[in-house]
Formats: sequence, structure tokens, C-alpha cells
Amino acid sequence: MTDNKIDYKLPIVLKELNREDTKLAAAWMQKKKNYKWFDFGNGRQSLSYRTLAVMVKGKSNYIRMYYDSVTDTPIGIIGITGISSVFRTGMLWAIRGNFCKGPANVTKLAASLMILNAFKIYELNSITAWAVEGNVKSLAIIKQMGFQYIGCQRKCHVMNGKTFSRLHFDLLPEELVSDTDLSIIYSRLSNIIEGEIRGDEQYTEELRTGTSNY
Repeated sequence: MTDNKIDYKLPIVLKELNREDTKLAAAWMQKKKNYKWFDFGNGRQSLSYRTLAVMVKGKSNYIRMYYDSVTDTPIGIIGITGISSVFRTGMLWAIRGNFCKGPANVTKLAASLMILNAFKIYELNSITAWAVEGNVKSLAIIKQMGFQYIGCQRKCHVMNGKTFSRLHFDLLPEELVSDTDLSIIYSRLSNIIEGEIRGDEQYTEELRTGTSNY
């Protein structure tokens, strides 16, 4: 149950990447502890500043930085990439680069907003995600959000000379989970997206700061 009139300030904000954001995100992606879990195609795991800058501008990619809305501190980068206008699908991924700042469940909240945007603005039918076996945190977020397990790609990911499997998931619009703690946030996120679609900046800002009556 949700109540749009409850005054609830969102703990995170998604922002388009500027030059400094892109440099910071690229630096996060150069760290092995981060890039070891990824594959951006043809075995490429880390992204350079130039490559990321091109991806951010690509029409088939929806990439944002997520910030702590109180301190305005960048926390991580999140994307839905490979968006197909024909099949209306895309793939979710995220990297949290800053663990010193941010509220609880910050990446889950960022992913929630990204997914709501993708389903409503891009009119996607399905969003996919995958995680390497053993990546406990990523798998927990994926499952908590309602993603459905669709299969295992066996022995396809190499880390530290060992091979691991990838677990694949997908999510349909009606399957997005809104648990008790997040139900108010989901409701407010939906209203913010409505404001963004209408291009109503004042309405959107009021919702973000908790000054709106909606």
C-alpha cells in the first residue's frame, strides 16, 4: 500500500554523467576488484574514459551516476545498455565505487529508478541481468528486485586463473518487487518519472526534495 501524499525524501539522485563523472567512473572501472565481475563484450572488462564517454552518448545505452541526495556525493555508476528498439530489451549493470557514503540499499534504490525509467520511458518489455557465481551482493540485489532466474552459462567467466559460471535473470514490468520498506519510494519514483516525461522540472524537483503534495 502506498500513499503519494507522504512526505518522503529520496535518498539517492540519478544524474547524467558530465566530464568529471565520466573520469571518476572510468577510474572505478580500472580497479580489478570491480572489473573482474564484468564483460562488456569480446572479453573487455574495464572501460577507459574515452570508451565510457562514447557509451554514455550512445542511443542504445541509458547510463547514470547515482548520488547521495543529502551530501551530493557520487556513489556509483549504473546502466541499462544494449537497448533494442525492435525487441524492447536491455541489460542492467552497476558498479558502486564509493562505499564511504550512501544510505542502506543504495544500489538497489538506484537500480529501481533506472528500471522504472526504462520500462516507462523506453517502453521495454524485458530487462536482463547476470552475475558471476559467488558474487553474493549482486545476486542478492537481483533476486530482491524480482528478477527471475532463466539459466546458467557454465564455465564462461575467468577470474584469477579459475573458471566460473554466470547466472542469468530477466524481469518483466509486472514482476518488479516493491517490498514494505521501499513501497513509498517506488511510489514517489513513479511520480518523479511522470514529471520527467512531462518535462516539468519544478514538479520533479518538488518531489525529489519532499515539498510536493503528491
